[in-house]
Amino acid sequence: MTGFIPSRQAVEVRRASTVVVDRFGTEREVPGEWENTEVAGWAVTKTEEKQGESVLRTVDTLVVYCTPQADPGPGGQIRLPDSTAIWQVQGHAENYDHGPFGFTPGLRVLHARAVLG
Repeated sequence: MTGFIPSRQAVEVRRASTVVVDRFGTEREVPGEWENTEVAGWAVTKTEEKQGESVLRTVDTLVVYCTPQADPGPGGQIRLPDSTAIWQVQGHAENYDHGPFGFTPGLRVLHARAVLG
């Protein structure tokens, strides 16, 4: 539990954890292992449908409210318990702990996308 907002939902996160050098000398990030973590909640907020080149593509947007320890960071991935989709984290988490009113929620807001099609 973080502050007064309980973390009661469970998701899986995978961090872009380490940089390895392959046999050609190219450095690349390798994703870590899936970890179960608790979050305060999530919501699928927006769906875009795109057409072009004879392909129907759906782009879903996910918002996750999590503790700083559960944040997979940019390039991380999220998997929800009720879905097989793998969500790609978009950028850094939003942090509202430094507002002008002295209120510290203790949570981060993650934005992630999943593309189907």
